[in-house]
Amino acid sequence: MSALKGVMTAQAIVLLVYGLPYLLIPKWATTLTQQLPLPENYLLRAVGIGFVILAYLEFQIVSDLERYRGLTLAYALLPSLFFVTIVLQAFVRGFNGALWFWWLNGIVTGAFAIALFATRRAA
Repeated sequence: MSALKGVMTAQAIVLLVYGLPYLLIPKWATTLTQQLPLPENYLLRAVGIGFVILAYLEFQIVSDLERYRGLTLAYALLPSLFFVTIVLQAFVRGFNGALWFWWLNGIVTGAFAIALFATRRAA
């Protein structure tokens, strides 16, 4: 159970770190990813809010893992779906910017997906 707790805590930190720039400084986030800026930064802020809330909920789940064990599957599926969408986007349409950012994002989310499924079974 401690391995699952460690992986979920690490994922929550990554979600928080990933979401804060979109929430607080969306213009910088688009510069970092070299994506075309959106006409309205609110959309990026909404994405940031979603990631920050997901991180908060994951921290709450980790704090009482025995009680919320069933919710760990959702947090294992989350990076799996991100990984699939990132890789499909890369192969089908490509990205309008920082390929390094998106491939790194894909590798990190893929690693979390594998780690969460593996530690979830072991726990």
